[in-house]
Amino acid sequence: MVAGTSVVRYTMDPDMFNMDKPENQCNCIKGRTIEECDGWSDMGPCALTLPLGFSFPHFYGSQKRQEEFEGLEPDKDKHVGYLEVEDNLGAPIFASMKIQAVLTIEPIWSVPSLSSIPKIKLPVFWVDLVSEVEKRMKKITV
Repeated sequence: MVAGTSVVRYTMDPDMFNMDKPENQCNCIKGRTIEECDGWSDMGPCALTLPLGFSFPHFYGSQKRQEEFEGLEPDKDKHVGYLEVEDNLGAPIFASMKIQAVLTIEPIWSVPSLSSIPKIKLPVFWVDLVSEVEKRMKKITV
């Protein structure tokens, strides 16, 4: 119930970045291993080849990526988005889209001081994009 209105919550699939699932493997870019693709979605080919992608915050759902960093505290309630819709009309009432920007860091062989850095997927920041029906609209009952 949201402000007296009965709603149904649809949650994003927590396994959507899990490349162990055969149905997700088509999202792995040709030439990459499943391990390289696991835990995130590479947007490089769509973003002028920038080493950029996205994932759930704190790499929720990817044990491999979580183990690469200290201090991550993945939590389904905090880090997986959802949509709440009014259960009769299907009108969206509330949406929360949680997304983390990920940067691929690789050794730069032409720069000696950067030639030995590890290849990692670096979480840069995450945001919670929220959309909500105005309070006065929630009071309308069907």
